[in-house]
Amino acid sequence: MADYVKQYAKLRTGAGSKYLAYGTMQRPFELNPEKIELDWYLYNCATKHTGLYNKSGVDKADSLINSVWTYQNSSLGMFFANVSDEDKTIKVSVNLSQYKLNRKDYKLRIFEDGEQKEIGKLSHNEQKEIELIIPAKKVIMVEAY
Repeated sequence: MADYVKQYAKLRTGAGSKYLAYGTMQRPFELNPEKIELDWYLYNCATKHTGLYNKSGVDKADSLINSVWTYQNSSLGMFFANVSDEDKTIKVSVNLSQYKLNRKDYKLRIFEDGEQKEIGKLSHNEQKEIELIIPAKKVIMVEAY
């Protein structure tokens, strides 16, 4: 779990910082991911809540989550997290004109595990479907810059 949370911290203090610290949140993509069961265990709570202390169980949750952020109307950061134990392939349709960005042409790159890779280009008025493979227990960021 620490390694999973560390991925968020690296994005928050690295490539994703301008979005997560200073950006404006936008509507996330509608992914409709499968549900998975996640175990939980509550051990860190005030002792006066003895009815909750040391309880555990299982909850259903989305296997993928995402958020979308703009930074100063100049770039777009799209974050995807896979909370499951299996790689997930998704397709997202990106239309930059809905985000009120101020440039005409953008490059696309993906950030994963501290590495970045160029994955294409996108014009402001173009709608493009992007296929992404999000590895198990990984967080990635796709940036239009």
